[in-house]
Amino acid sequence: MKSLIKILPLLFLFCQKEKTMERTEIIFGSYFRVKITGEEKVVSKALAEVFSEMKRYNNLFSIFSDSSEVSRLNRNGRLKASGDLLTIIRKAREIGDLTDGAFTITIYPLMEIWGFYQRSYHLPKEEEITEKRNLVGDERVIIKGDSVYLLSGTKIDLGGIAVGYGLDRAYEILKRYGIKKGLIDGGGDILVFGDSYKIGIKDPRREGLIETLNLKDGAVSTSGDYENYFEIEGRRFSHIIDPKTGYPKEGVKSVTVFGKEAIICDALSTALFVLGERGEDYIKKFPGYQAIVYLSDGRRLKW
Repeated sequence: MKSLIKILPLLFLFCQKEKTMERTEIIFGSYFRVKITGEEKVVSKALAEVFSEMKRYNNLFSIFSDSSEVSRLNRNGRLKASGDLLTIIRKAREIGDLTDGAFTITIYPLMEIWGFYQRSYHLPKEEEITEKRNLVGDERVIIKGDSVYLLSGTKIDLGGIAVGYGLDRAYEILKRYGIKKGLIDGGGDILVFGDSYKIGIKDPRREGLIETLNLKDGAVSTSGDYENYFEIEGRRFSHIIDPKTGYPKEGVKSVTVFGKEAIICDALSTALFVLGERGEDYIKKFPGYQAIVYLSDGRRLKW
């Protein structure tokens, strides 16, 4: 009985150390939020390392920083790259191959002429689109050893995959610290572990949510036509461009993908948006991943 009395206070003190902490900063051009539960000192150290690493990735991948690896590669056409940049380029090419080029990091020239980077929107001439479309394609990115080369005129943009990469790396850091439960939210791209969470899907045409889903030990990402777009005579042009036509994809309002890895969810949501109804055939190449698609004609598809 005396030994039991000694053990109970120790258990009580141990339980008292468990704490849920949350931190949010602006990274990857949006908010980055981490909410985790664990022993207080461990949680503090884990959060510090996660945010330090996410800032490092932002400095590597941002097209809006002249000193980033991506900007230097785009400017010079060649670069001795970090392991992170090589990894994300290879993963992007893998997803591009599986989606018949619907996802590509070489979309930069087309995004630029439509004015999506500076939000100085305009409708390019057909000959401009044709010219820039010829600069797009994963075959124009060449990796030799630890160096990356771009064919003349080609530039890359990791905006459709970098957040997913960051979420997966953040999760790896938290696991290394022994964190068993948490949520990582990179501007709406989300990864959760250790518990079930209700995740809302934004209504693409009005304030609020259109539906919610229960997610446990997985990631979710949504691509929509409602964040960066312009309209001409009632026709909506979104920042999600079909690499094969050079024009913003029409007929789709949003695509939400959920599955194990955030990097796949991030890139695949863009690819399926571009593919539209044809996406059902392509998601089969990604076992364990599902998609919810809202079309402009009001239909909801689930694959």
